[in-house]
Amino acid sequence: MLTGLNINNFAIIKQLNIDLNSGMTVITGETGAGKSIAIDALSLCMGYRSDIGMIRNGCNQAQVSASFSIDERSIAYAWLEEKSLLDEEQPTEVIIRRLININGPSKAYINEHPVSISFLKELTQYLVHLHGQHAPQLLLKTSYQLVLLDRFVNNKELLQEVKASYDNYQQLLKEYKNFIDQRENYQTTKLLLEYKFNELKELNLVKGEYEELEKEYKILSNQVHIRELNQQIIDLLSDGAHNVNNLLSRAANSTHRLLSYDQNYQNLASMLDEALINIQESITEAQGLMIAEFAQEDMDRVEKRMQAYNNMAKKNNILPEQLFDYYKNIANQLSSLRSSMGDESELEGKVEQARLEYAQKAKQLSDVRREGAVKLSTKVEEIMKDLNLKDAQFYIDVIYDPNHISDNGSDQVKFMLNSNLGQQAQELHKVASGGELSRIALAIQLLTASHLDNGTLIFDEVDVGISGKTATVVGRIIRQLAKRIQVLSVTHLAQVAAYANNHFQVEKWNEGNQVNTQMRLLDREGRINALASLIGHEDLSTEAIKNAEFLLDQSQNDPQLNNDLIAD
Repeated sequence: MLTGLNINNFAIIKQLNIDLNSGMTVITGETGAGKSIAIDALSLCMGYRSDIGMIRNGCNQAQVSASFSIDERSIAYAWLEEKSLLDEEQPTEVIIRRLININGPSKAYINEHPVSISFLKELTQYLVHLHGQHAPQLLLKTSYQLVLLDRFVNNKELLQEVKASYDNYQQLLKEYKNFIDQRENYQTTKLLLEYKFNELKELNLVKGEYEELEKEYKILSNQVHIRELNQQIIDLLSDGAHNVNNLLSRAANSTHRLLSYDQNYQNLASMLDEALINIQESITEAQGLMIAEFAQEDMDRVEKRMQAYNNMAKKNNILPEQLFDYYKNIANQLSSLRSSMGDESELEGKVEQARLEYAQKAKQLSDVRREGAVKLSTKVEEIMKDLNLKDAQFYIDVIYDPNHISDNGSDQVKFMLNSNLGQQAQELHKVASGGELSRIALAIQLLTASHLDNGTLIFDEVDVGISGKTATVVGRIIRQLAKRIQVLSVTHLAQVAAYANNHFQVEKWNEGNQVNTQMRLLDREGRINALASLIGHEDLSTEAIKNAEFLLDQSQNDPQLNNDLIAD
């Protein structure tokens, strides 16, 4: 529920603070006084487009904030909790604020958290429902007629299921079309990959093989020099009278003899013994590393294998040592391509199954709509009779077309009217006069609004073109509606205003060189005066006051308020 509205420097409003209550609230005032400005300001908090022209003349910034109270079980509460935007101290209260700057972009806040405009739109769809002056013209559009029927039927879950089925079908259909479109490219790519794969497979590539071939080639090509150096090491260590092993043995023996005289040589003796062991092991290692002479065929084998690697690497513009990984990558690409190509018949089967699932949901939705259309038509006719369209007959055609596939089903909805007995019903835009259209639009808006289970409903002069007894019925129905949901109505009709629980008067006056507008909540006396003005009594004579007082008392105590025209 909307609990408060704060407006600063917006249009002709300098400052406005109003507190709002449940029930039916009306806003009245003279033409041009700015009755709809508060609604325009609230629409900014709903994410409507801003314009610097909305800023009050001479000011740099306009600010609008709207306060709402929400239930912990409401969708709005769940949305705020999901987005981490709840007020920790008062989680059932939410404040939406919008700033318009003369220089720079507008800014939006939810509970003082900066948010995008899209966030405002997402949240306020659960808080505010606005019905404007253009509703009768919207009613002529079949797409809007479908929206109204769905709102009356209140089939949100089924609509979501249809949309999910539609999205799944479209995704599979897209995949199938892509498969068909790209099948030729797939085949060309597949043939190329298969050729490369088979060519590489013939080489019997082994991971790390080329690196080992390089090592082997290096040894084979330097085997003479390797043998010479290796033999030189053996000779220095063990051959000849002055080899290292012999000299070290003599030094070790001498050190051990010294030990018999002086124990301080113990550490040296140990070091020499260890060195001698290392030398002897080195001799054994060197002798073991002495390579045998390789046959020429060994060199030929290595060179041939390396050449195969080099030729294939050059062909694929990579290094020879990268060839094995390249081969594995080709294999993976080929496997992935074969998998992605899939089976055409399998894809066709999935598409057909998704289409059948969608058709089942769409038909189920159509049946629900058709049943709801009968109920809505009946209720609209009842209200139309009270709105002085006694002979008019209203129908809703729900036309199911299985070949029409969309995210909101396979139906086309047409609102039909027979305004004169004996005539054939035709679509609204063909037969409805301006007055008839206004009444029908109002009746449908009231009925569909009665199915809203939360938030605030706003009527912005939707009763234009209505007067007399018809206006009394409108006021009575809106008051009945306000038992279910908070209703704000901008009106110029005394008969409607008289039914309100709360009545605000908009007043405009000159302040210096500028116009200012204010809204004030009226007490009983103020309401009587305002109603007298709406009736057309400019002088507010005793008779005018009595007429207004009678209208107010009669409306507030109307026994027909208990006979709810919009009840299910």
